[in-house]
Amino acid sequence: PLADLHIASDRWSNPGGAPFDAPSDTVYPAFIPNTRLFLAHVPLGECASFLDLCAGTGIAALMAARQGAREAWAGDIAKRCTRFAEFNGRLNGVGNFHPVTSDLYGNLSSFDRIVAHPPYVPALQPKWIFFSGGEDGEEITRRIIQGLPTHLNDRGVFLALTMGSDRSDAPFESRIREWLGEGGRDFDIALIVRKILEPLEFAARSREESGAWKKLFARLGVESLVYGIVAIQRRTGARRTFTVRRQASPGSRRAPWEWLLAWESAATEDLTQLMLERPLHRGCDAEFQVRHRIEGSGWTPRQYTLQTQWPFSMECDAHPWMANLIALCDGHATGRDLLRVLVENQVLPRGIAEDEFARAAAALVSGGFIEVEGFRPPRAGG
Repeated sequence: PLADLHIASDRWSNPGGAPFDAPSDTVYPAFIPNTRLFLAHVPLGECASFLDLCAGTGIAALMAARQGAREAWAGDIAKRCTRFAEFNGRLNGVGNFHPVTSDLYGNLSSFDRIVAHPPYVPALQPKWIFFSGGEDGEEITRRIIQGLPTHLNDRGVFLALTMGSDRSDAPFESRIREWLGEGGRDFDIALIVRKILEPLEFAARSREESGAWKKLFARLGVESLVYGIVAIQRRTGARRTFTVRRQASPGSRRAPWEWLLAWESAATEDLTQLMLERPLHRGCDAEFQVRHRIEGSGWTPRQYTLQTQWPFSMECDAHPWMANLIALCDGHATGRDLLRVLVENQVLPRGIAEDEFARAAAALVSGGFIEVEGFRPPRAGG
């Protein structure tokens, strides 16, 4: 049982703990913790067309078909996965669910939503289809993202739980944009990091292959392996697109990626009006820290820091006026009201431009320290 479905898959071990050698086309169980993490982020609700790539049991597409998608497809390169997915569709009586055997997009058309939990583990010697992501772990993820300009509809959303790498020439999120090619001008990208693994730590997992891994990572310029959620949306004709990176909040299973995309999208359109005309709220978890040093005969403040754990884990250097602003955000006063108060109290200088204040305050919104009416993130949860 999973959600309101019953899902069949290959077993993960032998009864009684006897040695178990899984075949290369093993159908990955849907109840494994990282699959549950992926499913917690899958965008459900109404849409015309939904595609789950590297679908395995078909669980994501089945959930989508049950919860608002008019038609949902589950594609996997392994025929064994297609058979299991077909069985699961019939078992649960889901008629608008279509399992297909396909090397990623194959002959498939375009979709409103595309999700993937691809093979992402770097593998020198591929063993299991569900596991091996090529020597750098990015082969399947890269091909999926390269296909988005052709297969993701306008205003469509893509989401994946995967792993990639920060490299000496560019961080993972910038390399994702490069994969989109010329069509990338229509796409927004958000990377929500859940875990960072050092290359040497990964290499040490296998004593026999450790040397080969070190050489490979050095040749590719890999500085860290990044595990997390990649969320991409298409906005054809948008004035500006964005690429952002956030650290997932510790202890929270689901990161609010929908809020992040919605806020950053709005901020690219009319930032000054958003920040000045709408009421502002304090972030639910904001902290302000001041570090002092003894100078002469007393303590002198030398460093100001803002930090929060929700909606994302964030820490940044700050100015004292920012703490004053956050304290004033009572959910009733607009940004223009608060700017006037800060100027009257000589916290900010007279003559400060409204758009300059709006940009600075918007950075606090993106960090989770301030919330804008109409764009408030969900409350912290598991």
